[in-house]
Amino acid sequence: MRIALGANAAQVLRHVVSEGMAFPVAGLVTGWAAALGVTRLLQASLYEISPQEPRVFVGTAGLLIIAAIAACLVPAWRATRTDPMEALRAE
Repeated sequence: MRIALGANAAQVLRHVVSEGMAFPVAGLVTGWAAALGVTRLLQASLYEISPQEPRVFVGTAGLLIIAAIAACLVPAWRATRTDPMEALRAE
């Protein structure tokens, strides 16, 4: 619909990815805060590793962000390839 109204493919991609990343980022921030809060409970059961291991936190966050971006890019890319007239007729 946006392409039919004059938006280019880059604008559509940017819009879909920015809208789609709102919930994953909010969930990541909430989960990160909860994980840091629970580390004191886990400290007794961890051996030879800090409960606040930065590599684990950053690696997990990076992997989740990459998965969320990929999940947003695929439908956004397909939307840019759709013919605007077919989309308008379908609505």
